[in-house]
Amino acid sequence: MANLSKIPDKEENKAKKNSKKQAQENFRTYLKFHYADIAVYLVLVLGILLLFFSPVYGQIVVGLVAGVYFHREILGYLSQWKRGIELNKMGKGLVLGGIAVTSVISMPAFFIGMAIAVFVKTRI
Repeated sequence: MANLSKIPDKEENKAKKNSKKQAQENFRTYLKFHYADIAVYLVLVLGILLLFFSPVYGQIVVGLVAGVYFHREILGYLSQWKRGIELNKMGKGLVLGGIAVTSVISMPAFFIGMAIAVFVKTRI
């Protein structure tokens, strides 16, 4: 006697096809309404790949993406810099300043790209 539990059910196959179609439709809808985000993600991946072959250009591209995405936070942080140092005591401010200077020295192109993106985003 054949085992009937192993035979796929027509309703089960139909449900799988419908769920695949729904997933494809959800993906198309996401692409339709988030095309700018997807373009930025692709540029970010390109920048990360460039880091391996041409670090300066990779840093610029990643910095541009960071500046575009975080320009409000960067400007807010820079405007609150002095107040933050006063609230967090001088020691933390000096350490944070040292970290910032070290980051700028070790990755100058990243910060140049980020500064360009922040400048452009604030002017638009």
